[in-house]
Amino acid sequence: ERPPLFNRICFARDLFGNSGAPAWINHYQHSVPTDLHEHDFLEIVLVTAGNADHITVHGSQALAIGDLIIIHPGQWHGYAKTNGLWIFNCCLSGEFFSRELAWVHDDPRLAPLFPGPMPCNDRERRDAHQGVRILRFVDEALHRVREGYAALDALCANGGAIKRRGKLVARTLLLLDSIAAHADILCVAHSGDRRVAVATALMTGDP
Repeated sequence: ERPPLFNRICFARDLFGNSGAPAWINHYQHSVPTDLHEHDFLEIVLVTAGNADHITVHGSQALAIGDLIIIHPGQWHGYAKTNGLWIFNCCLSGEFFSRELAWVHDDPRLAPLFPGPMPCNDRERRDAHQGVRILRFVDEALHRVREGYAALDALCANGGAIKRRGKLVARTLLLLDSIAAHADILCVAHSGDRRVAVATALMTGDP
C-alpha cells in the first residue's frame, strides 16, 4: 500500500523517451531529499559519496559509500537527510529483460538479482511481489562495481545505448556479473534447486 506522502510514478516511457534505448544511467548528486516515488523499470543505485536515509516499504535505512540498492519495478522509495549524496543510477527497462536479457532468469548466478518474470506492463507490475535489496561493497569489490558503472555511463553518454546495442548488452552484463559476485547473492545462487525455480515459473505463468 502506498504511503500518504506518495508523490508520483516514474514511467519508462518518460525516462527513456523516444530514444529506443533500453538502459539509462547517470552519476549525479542528490543535494535535496527526493520525494517518494515508484517506477515500472528496474533501478540499481550505487552510493559513491556522502550519505542519506533510504525510505521504502521496509522502513528507513542509512546509506553510505559502497551501498548498492536494487529496486524492483513497482516498489516505491525516496531519499531523506541527504548529505553530499552522490549516486550512480542505472535503470533497465522491462523490454530489455524480455528481449536481449530474457535468459537471465534461467541463469543461476544472475537470476537472484531480479524478480521473475520481470513485469512488462502496469497490471503485472501491480500484481508482482517486488522488493528492495541492499548490498554493501568494499575494497576491490567496490572498485570493480564502480568501474562497471563508469564504463556503462561513458558508453551511454556517447550515444552507445542506441548505436552500439551489442556493447550496451556486454557492459550491462559485466556490471550485473560484478554485482552478482557479492557473497549474499552467491549464497542464494548456490543454494537454489533448479526444480524449485521451474515450479515457481510454472505457477507464476499459470496460477
